[in-house]
Amino acid sequence: MKLRIRGNSIRLRLQKSEVDTFRTQGTIEELVRLGPDPNQSLTYALCKDPFREEGDDQILTRWNGSALEIRVPPGLANQWTDTPLVSLAAELWYGDGVYTRILIEKDYQCINPNRVWPEDESDAFPNPNPSCGGAFSQ
Repeated sequence: MKLRIRGNSIRLRLQKSEVDTFRTQGTIEELVRLGPDPNQSLTYALCKDPFREEGDDQILTRWNGSALEIRVPPGLANQWTDTPLVSLAAELWYGDGVYTRILIEKDYQCINPNRVWPEDESDAFPNPNPSCGGAFSQ
């Protein structure tokens, strides 16, 4: 699972096997070491939130100082994993004009692969439209 943070936006991109794990297990997480001490790390996870009511489609975040969880209601999560839907998006407003944008996407094969840090794309979703310049949202 890839994590991209830019300003007040968080983007997760999942490959096919990760989407399958999320579908069947309800969570997927990664750990990034940020220093020599194992406690200097960041954990990020995508979780189905089993305590959400039917019809609640709000994506939420939880932060504990070293771990970030993106929490998705089960119905919305299942819609994303079980259909061709490419992405889920949310804006979380905190007041005073402060917000965080969340984007969760299926990871598609690159049209122009990164030549500096090549990635294994064997588990990426086939790009449905190579001429468009990248993945798209439905």
